[in-house]
Amino acid sequence: METWKAPVLAPVAALVAGATVGGPATAVSIPLVTVLLALGLTLRRGAGWNVAALALGLLGAATDGGRLPTDRHLFPDQQRPVTLVGHLAGHWSEHQERLSVPLRVETLRQGTRVESWPMTISLSLPAGEPPPAGYRFRVRGYVRRSAGFANHPPVPAGRWRLWVKSRVLIEPEPGSRDIELLVDRMQWLRRRLDEALRTGSGTRPGAIITRTLVLGERWATPVSWRRALRRAGMSHLLALSGLHVGLLVGISLVVGAGLPPGGRFAVVGVAVVLYLLVAGPRPSLLRASAMVLVAWTSLRLERPPVAANLLPLVAGGMVLIEPGLPRDLGFCLTVAATAGIIHLAPIFARRWTVLPDRLRLPLATTVAAQLATMPWALPAFHLVTPLAPLWNLLAIPWTALTLTGCLIWSCVALILPPVGRLVLPLLDLLAWPYAALGSITPARTLAWPLHLSPPAATLLAVAVGAICLQPKRLLAPAIVCLAACRLAAPGAPAAAPEIIVLDVGQGESVLLRQGSRAVLVDGGGWRFGDIGGRVVLPVLAELGVRRLEAVVLSHPDLDHCGGLLDIVGYLPVGEIWTAPGWTATRCARQLVSKPGLPVRVLWAGESAVVGDWQLLALHPRAGDRRGRNDRSLVLAASAAGHCVLLTGDVEAGGERQLIVALAEMASGCDILKVPHHGSSSSTSVALLEALSPRLALISAGVHNRYGHPSAETLDRLTRRGIRVLRTDRHGMIRLTLHRSGPIHIGLPGSPRLGAAAER
Repeated sequence: METWKAPVLAPVAALVAGATVGGPATAVSIPLVTVLLALGLTLRRGAGWNVAALALGLLGAATDGGRLPTDRHLFPDQQRPVTLVGHLAGHWSEHQERLSVPLRVETLRQGTRVESWPMTISLSLPAGEPPPAGYRFRVRGYVRRSAGFANHPPVPAGRWRLWVKSRVLIEPEPGSRDIELLVDRMQWLRRRLDEALRTGSGTRPGAIITRTLVLGERWATPVSWRRALRRAGMSHLLALSGLHVGLLVGISLVVGAGLPPGGRFAVVGVAVVLYLLVAGPRPSLLRASAMVLVAWTSLRLERPPVAANLLPLVAGGMVLIEPGLPRDLGFCLTVAATAGIIHLAPIFARRWTVLPDRLRLPLATTVAAQLATMPWALPAFHLVTPLAPLWNLLAIPWTALTLTGCLIWSCVALILPPVGRLVLPLLDLLAWPYAALGSITPARTLAWPLHLSPPAATLLAVAVGAICLQPKRLLAPAIVCLAACRLAAPGAPAAAPEIIVLDVGQGESVLLRQGSRAVLVDGGGWRFGDIGGRVVLPVLAELGVRRLEAVVLSHPDLDHCGGLLDIVGYLPVGEIWTAPGWTATRCARQLVSKPGLPVRVLWAGESAVVGDWQLLALHPRAGDRRGRNDRSLVLAASAAGHCVLLTGDVEAGGERQLIVALAEMASGCDILKVPHHGSSSSTSVALLEALSPRLALISAGVHNRYGHPSAETLDRLTRRGIRVLRTDRHGMIRLTLHRSGPIHIGLPGSPRLGAAAER
């Protein structure tokens, strides 16, 4: 047999790998590339050439990123309808009363402008009707995406979505008849499996884990499961990846054990291709499937493959087909994790001779994968979990067992649906640990919030890797890398009190802090995801907030409560403060029922102290039975000779009671957090006259459907000479209070992109 020689192809492979995983997704810096290039030139033998080639590939990818069109965000106009032609890039799924499917756009027309728009977007239309048959469509609707969040660090704009009012606006276009027939068969298989899951109660843990691990529908997984896995450094367990393909290959080999080599090859190939078609063309699944098929073909040609060559060649081929893949986080993570397992894990296993043989390779594999993905995972998820390798030692075998059970059940359900429904409860036992993980508090998982740029995260990975390889010889370089990471990490919290209004879109979240002590008043929220982990946690990590003395729920609307429910799953929290009477609502009930979190109910007149902050509850009064907004918890927070009035969503009726409470205060508040996002039903003339603030803060979403803040409210504030700061215009607002000086205003997210066109 002839073998592909790794030393010959390794530099080429490293060059391709650098070009593959570089680019905008990595924020490659020229200093980092220079360090890698110098390191490669100083190392001996082939390793140096590989590192140098990797640096050149990264440099090429970084410079290539500059060729992206700078005005892409201006087209199309999100307020005008479009007509586009595209083909399916995945499968239809139903979620949140909408049907959606990935659609690969070919051309887009808006008005008289027609352009090629090679992008995969999410086509969404109302549920209740079967999805249209076909593969290629002409669609009329609105192309939109979220505006992102202008905090520090910022959260970029979301994925493009095509919103369609009715399926009659989707017309089939001529395409390949063979492809249409194949897509129709795959959709039929998914619908049959979906019916089996729904008939067997789609809310059962077994049905949930099957949807996630077999079909890749992560939206089916409860947010509490996803949050707990992310906190433990095990989010990858829910992603379709090489683990799925490897298990499928193993099952296929068992099924075809009695066949000749050609027959086993056919069984493996058919199983992998069939699963890829059923699950959908996800980057991690494509990478793993392509590597298996190429390796299997090489064996059939009597050319044993080398994994170190297979990975960059397969990844490079995928990028040639889809040049935008290096900007896909999932693709970067799967390539990096596989590279770490191939290159680092064997070295770690050879060096860690003090460990038992059965433990050495599994632990080396998990550590290598975590270190290799750190340059992408840490800037994206903002959590460091030192115990993640140990958690994975237990979780990966269990996930493999669970996935095997789910795959077998899926085959049974497709062939004999009644039998599948009968044995579905057995999968509940396999899914139980994922649900139980959510009951473990953040303090026990030892997850640390940390925000680092990709270059700093890379230095941290290099330092930890050097210590793992040779603690004595590489200790000095590791210390240098750790020192550089410390310089890039957030500094010590400022001693002066601060008020920070986060940009959480159409919602509200205010952080009060002084030194290392902090209180989060509301946390934003939305129906579709983890705003606490995606938006609030990065800001807290950047500010160096490791623990919250309390989280305050002004009222239980989701745009105030949802983010608090998320954030208590990531950070240690001392107490929950809330007004009375909210436990009947779902979000508030889930929040106050968190184990180990004492709840403190605040009436008007109650007070609390956090650092230099003196907090006084002004509203509601005991026995108040007003509506939800008018019973918002209102706090007057004072520090360094200044006062901010935090008003929740209180409206005109509640403001009348609030004015009486303000008259009883020894001093007024010079900063007003404008009630109800600037709605016309709040911020009455009487309240402004009683308060006389100098500064008004408004939290509202860009182009929100409620029209907040209203023109009437803005006019009332302007006529009184009150300076207005708005998150929809300025992004995050950071006020530093000084007793002997003016308020320092920081706007780290301003100027916001497209702010001039917002109104």
